Amino acid sequence: MHGGRIEEIDLFQNCDPCLRTLAALQNTDPKFLDLSKVRIDIDKADKEILKLALITVGLNRDIDNLFHPKHSNGQIIKALGTYPDDVVVQYSVWAIIENKKLGMHDLGVSTHPVDALPTNVQAKVMQLVATRESDHDKRHALMLDGPYLPNADAREGMAKGLLSVYYEGLEGIMLDWSKQESVEYVRKLIAQHFARFSNVCVMYEEEALKLFDANPELRDHLRLGAEGLPLYNKLRLQDLRMGTADLFGEEDDFMQSIKKTKPVRQTVKALMLLAAPKDANRLRLDEEVRDLKDKLRMVQNAVVDVVVVNEWAVRVDQIQDALFNEKPQVLHFSGHGDTGVLFFEDRNGDAAPVDTKSFGELIGLHADTVKCVILSACYSENVAKAVRAHVPWVIGCDQSIADDAAIAFSRAFYRAVANGQDYQTAFRHARNEVSLNGMSAEAEKYKLL
Repeated sequence: MHGGRIEEIDLFQNCDPCLRTLAALQNTDPKFLDLSKVRIDIDKADKEILKLALITVGLNRDIDNLFHPKHSNGQIIKALGTYPDDVVVQYSVWAIIENKKLGMHDLGVSTHPVDALPTNVQAKVMQLVATRESDHDKRHALMLDGPYLPNADAREGMAKGLLSVYYEGLEGIMLDWSKQESVEYVRKLIAQHFARFSNVCVMYEEEALKLFDANPELRDHLRLGAEGLPLYNKLRLQDLRMGTADLFGEEDDFMQSIKKTKPVRQTVKALMLLAAPKDANRLRLDEEVRDLKDKLRMVQNAVVDVVVVNEWAVRVDQIQDALFNEKPQVLHFSGHGDTGVLFFEDRNGDAAPVDTKSFGELIGLHADTVKCVILSACYSENVAKAVRAHVPWVIGCDQSIADDAAIAFSRAFYRAVANGQDYQTAFRHARNEVSLNGMSAEAEKYKLL
């Protein structure tokens, strides 16, 4: 813009001084410009002037009171949240997203209900709330609703915002959303979120690895999110493992010869249903899963391949789906319990009780595949007794269980199974592991029926 000397450019002579100055502010230092003529009456100004001014504010090239000498930029942006033009409103939300001097208090748009807003505004509001809302309850409430918004752009806005955000309790929303999202560009952003926060959430790392295996179209975004993190090397290893096929999709002679000579081992699949409702005491489920995976990796000369599938933040309406999809031999519940009740989650992440009769009937319906049930939950013995009518081996707890005991029991049980032990002997190894770690009283609480 000629170092700010825009008044010397013939082409701009007949241009509105306010317009040409706002245009120059996009790429010229304000100190080189005469800003005295930039005064914008939002009730009378052309909407193109308003949009250009909002871009200027968003780029943080503005001066204080850009719109009006008596009102801050934030006050004017808040007023523009009710402007009778959807694009101007959209720009007002975008300006808050981009300009870190502004905040949620400058938003002139109601966030409840989001789906009542124009579709273009929904996307920016979801992105703004995800990144800038400091009230945890307000943000979480909107994040719970976001995956169900019919407008794909709004879901994309939420996913964009969450590329830089993680907080405890978000993982259940994201894992559920990943399963149901059908729009590819939104699924890519969700996958990138998993990878980016894989170092702080073990279930994210697990989900990222699973998606990398199953969805080639997500791999670039998973790699992008994992850059600089331990997950990146794990993805590279999976790349190498998947690179054993030639260009025509056929394995080379070396790999075929390995398969022909490699003995076939028995496989036991375990399905872990994990639930930690937000209105209950926090459980260290991520540590339990991480510890279990580490111990299985350390087993040398395994007799049995133990495949553990983890389903996180399991809602009541997802239990049957998980059993149908995985068809496990071992069903393992880790979470909260009480006498005659197991607590899964509802859509809001709160506790949803499943009683003894209902859970027993569920296991009966899957007794053709499920042979062992582990209920790692407090006071779960009554539920275990109901389940015992349908399967040969059931493990429950007759009192409250400490987190450390649950972690030790799980790793030892599956390690024993991997070494070829039957479920009864694996149970004895697991109780012994709890005792060896100085928790003999906790070990006695586990019961094999």
